[in-house]
Amino acid sequence: MDITDGLKIIGKSKWIELPDDMAKYYKSLGTATGTGYGHCVYLGNKYKENFMDRVCGYRLIKNDKVARQFELTMKKEYISVEFYEQKVLDDVSDLSEEDIMMIWYFHESEQFIEKLSDKAKAQINVVIRKRKQADPNAEIWEIT
Repeated sequence: MDITDGLKIIGKSKWIELPDDMAKYYKSLGTATGTGYGHCVYLGNKYKENFMDRVCGYRLIKNDKVARQFELTMKKEYISVEFYEQKVLDDVSDLSEEDIMMIWYFHESEQFIEKLSDKAKAQINVVIRKRKQADPNAEIWEIT
């Protein structure tokens, strides 16, 4: 893999750019600082074992000090990107209904469902049933 491959991967992947408030529901794989997204993917793949199989999301770190230091030293633009993988959710009882629905909308995938404990699935389904009861036409379904 080279840097241009990294850029193509981000464009074609199912990786999601995570809003800052969603990052807490994921496990960080680490942060890469490079000359662009492609360079950051390249670095992640080079230094993190099974990076391409594990990563599911990323977040641009705004005003990153490391990127700024590189810019001052190298006299060119740098960015820092934090990459994330799914994490196991055991209990979602401390989350608001809005947070639970946000998680559900972001993760309609089998990969996400596999990372939920039975307890978390049951807790999420309570919220889904409540929403479905309030709006029978809502296109949401329980997690099985």
